[in-house]
Amino acid sequence: MANTYAVYNSGKMLIEYWCGDIYYEELSQHLIKQHSDDRVMSALYEVIDMRDANIQLSDKEIISVSEQIMRSEPLKKVAMIINKQEWDKASLYSSKTWDLNVDVIAFHTLEAACAWIQFDSQHIDKKLKQLKAGLLVESEH
Repeated sequence: MANTYAVYNSGKMLIEYWCGDIYYEELSQHLIKQHSDDRVMSALYEVIDMRDANIQLSDKEIISVSEQIMRSEPLKKVAMIINKQEWDKASLYSSKTWDLNVDVIAFHTLEAACAWIQFDSQHIDKKLKQLKAGLLVESEH
């Protein structure tokens, strides 16, 4: 799994890019790291681009990951952009986070995800490309 993220818009927007196979242990460690990052925890909106990722988690592991999400005050909106093969897993994750005041909705396109959170898709796409380019540079070293 490869992942990178950054916080934008005066701390209100978290943008993440994921690629490769995602396994339970790695995802759990990622969440622990994010829970200790005050910038991440204060973001009200997230765009998580997982179109280049494959979720290698069982339903039981997805439920466990959803239980690691911290309750948000105020409401947090998370737009996950996924490939079509991951729809069932993303839907399960989404359904398990609603009681935590975190709305997670899965989309197949960046444009639809950005329309839901009311952010400009061209601007978000530019930031995602920068994150992806940085991740590719890191993996070459």
